[in-house]
Amino acid sequence: MKTPPRKVEGVLNFIDKFESIVRTWPKDEKRPLTQISEITGVPLPYVVNILSDILDNCPDVHDLISFKEAERTLHLLKQRMRSEIEAKKVQIEVQKQKSEQAYLTTLSKINKLQKDGNWYSAYRTLSYFAGIHKKKLSRETQIHLCNEILRLGIKANANFQELAQWLKKGIELSMATANAIEEALDFIDAYGEHFLEEKTGKGSKFIRFLLYQLKMTAITPESSEKLLQVTSDLNIQVSELSL
Repeated sequence: MKTPPRKVEGVLNFIDKFESIVRTWPKDEKRPLTQISEITGVPLPYVVNILSDILDNCPDVHDLISFKEAERTLHLLKQRMRSEIEAKKVQIEVQKQKSEQAYLTTLSKINKLQKDGNWYSAYRTLSYFAGIHKKKLSRETQIHLCNEILRLGIKANANFQELAQWLKKGIELSMATANAIEEALDFIDAYGEHFLEEKTGKGSKFIRFLLYQLKMTAITPESSEKLLQVTSDLNIQVSELSL
């Protein structure tokens, strides 16, 4: 049965979220449809309708489905919506390219504001751009964007809460890269001193909390060495890092 155009986006969003569930689904476990509805954020009747259209037996709202049924459902859904999925990928790539180009254009504006010493306008302009485009940019560009916003925000004397959010975001993005811990620590190495100098002491607590979290995951010799280097640069003892 052909999916009506107005329902295509909803089905594609469900497929994306359902696929993330199936990836972590224990093979010997059955799960209720209510849980699938809750995790995907898709209303239960909609979940039942989608699965009823795929599974041999029509499920009830209280039914449990196995990993094999879930895997088969996902496969058939992706097969049925193959052309729509490919079209969405193309659309996302086009949007990404436009956003990447828009970022380069915005950086040109930022450079002029910096030359004029207008740090706050430069910071606000780039923060506003990030709010609109960040989800459409590559991870590498998002990391660069966080770096630039933090650099400009510090020069503009932006408030602690705003800068803390950008530092946290930069670290989160770094944790998804190949050299996760080292790249995350680079953020703290670059901007940690500014937070440590924050007058209320909140900045110091924030940096120490971030370093504590990274300490818990720094298990390789390289990441441990990097942690020691960064904490030494900031005059913080690794042994002091705790909740």
